[in-house]
Amino acid sequence: MRLSTRLAVAMVMLVLLTVAAVGALTYRTVETTILPGELDRVDAAARALAAELQAYVRSARADVLSFRAAVALDGIVRARLAGGIDPRDGRTEAQWRDGLAARFKAELAAKPSYLLFRVIGAADGGREIVRVARTGADGAIRQTPDAELPRRGEREYVTRTLALPAGEIYVSQI
Repeated sequence: MRLSTRLAVAMVMLVLLTVAAVGALTYRTVETTILPGELDRVDAAARALAAELQAYVRSARADVLSFRAAVALDGIVRARLAGGIDPRDGRTEAQWRDGLAARFKAELAAKPSYLLFRVIGAADGGREIVRVARTGADGAIRQTPDAELPRRGEREYVTRTLALPAGEIYVSQI
């Protein structure tokens, strides 16, 4: 091998070693300075999202408690037990369901983070009694007609809820 070839190979090797050293130093600098800052930023964002999710869960739990105390829900139970007409004030079960659905519609309009509200009965295979949900791409709020209400009794959240003592609330996993 001639001297000029050896010098060219040595220069190429020197350039490659320099590039490798600069690359390694740059990577180490990025790793020690930028990466921890980004990890802190991601951690802070995750904590903020977790806090927001906890607030939604607390709000949902409070909503469930307030709906349990709803006059319409008691009216539905009384009417159902009396064969369809509330003996206290003469309203039908359908009228009570429509009243509860109106409240659900107002709640959905006020709370865009909620997708649906429904009341599921313990009888008749866990058939839904009232369901109001956002539908379609536009998010229109709609009450599901009685004929389209499905049975949900086999679902885990229904069986777990029915196993609870009276007055307890079950919040299912997301």
